[in-house]
Amino acid sequence: MSTPKRVAWKDIVAPPLNWKAPKMSDQGSESSQDKQDKEEQSADK
Repeated sequence: MSTPKRVAWKDIVAPPLNWKAPKMSDQGSESSQDKQDKEEQSADK
């Protein structure tokens, strides 16, 4: 539940074979978004 919905949806939809390649390139941008999401969630609480 604490995980952002878009991340969970991406993990489920992405096929195992293509999972590694896109994850590697997206990691940089996703990490930034994850940090922002966590900060926003903390602020909401």
